[in-house]
Amino acid sequence: MLNSRSTLILQNLILHKKEKSLKELSEELEVSERTVRYELEKISELLSENSLDNIEISKGIVKISNFKSLEEFLKDNYDKTTFSSEERELYILMLILFKRVINQVQLSEELDISRSTIKLHLKELKETLDKYHLSLEICHKKGLELVGKEEDIRQCLLKFLTTIKNRKNIFFKNILKEYLSVNEEGIKLFLNYCQKIMDRIISDEAYQIIKNYLKITILMVRAGHHIDKIKNENFLENTKEYEAVKKGSTLLEAHYDIELSKVEYLKITDYFLGSHTYNLNYSYYENWVEMEILVKKLITEFNKRVDVD
Repeated sequence: MLNSRSTLILQNLILHKKEKSLKELSEELEVSERTVRYELEKISELLSENSLDNIEISKGIVKISNFKSLEEFLKDNYDKTTFSSEERELYILMLILFKRVINQVQLSEELDISRSTIKLHLKELKETLDKYHLSLEICHKKGLELVGKEEDIRQCLLKFLTTIKNRKNIFFKNILKEYLSVNEEGIKLFLNYCQKIMDRIISDEAYQIIKNYLKITILMVRAGHHIDKIKNENFLENTKEYEAVKKGSTLLEAHYDIELSKVEYLKITDYFLGSHTYNLNYSYYENWVEMEILVKKLITEFNKRVDVD
């Protein structure tokens, strides 16, 4: 069975799909070249046992003969019981955010770790949940239940998806396909239509963020989780972005056979409005009143200094 470090090395090679030096791998994984070589030797042994011969080290260069078969090998041999501590915490957080209820006994069996280790992970995750005003509370006969505003849960989930994307972990990428099983066609139609009505093109990064948020929204609404109230509803309702979102709503609802409330569309509008800030932890318009006051003060002060209105 592959350990966590061996898995990271294989993932690195597969994702880049090219020859790499031991030095490059050691720098990217922040370990010594000797450690990388040792792990590659163990991987080669495991490959040989499975009648595969895909890795060759020549003059400090790691060469792969067949990336596809190596990727299949990784999928077949990557097990949750070999997760690093950080990976276990990410996995537990994923279950908390998607399922909303977790059972510590079942988790310890699934990850093959003690309940005390599970408790340590949950203690570490408490800090993450606190940032989003979320908590885990005892739920009779079920385990621990996620408690907090739906808006905050989705915000935390959106941040989680970005974290997973940045880690480029093949296992999480594959398992998220199962949890985020939403056809993107309707979402893309909706986003393109909204951009056309708004007469603007949002950045690729913002597009990805809004697309992921729409996937989350569709899944959560189907599961019966709804946003009831958000800040600055009156402000959001009077924007051209909301008009565009409202016009495009039929595309979204018809494609996914769901019905979203006005508040849900206002929240989607908020993401369009903040699409130029690239910040998942902050809604640009939450403090728009304070910002406007500050800007007026700056203008007034500048007027005084240059004696121009």
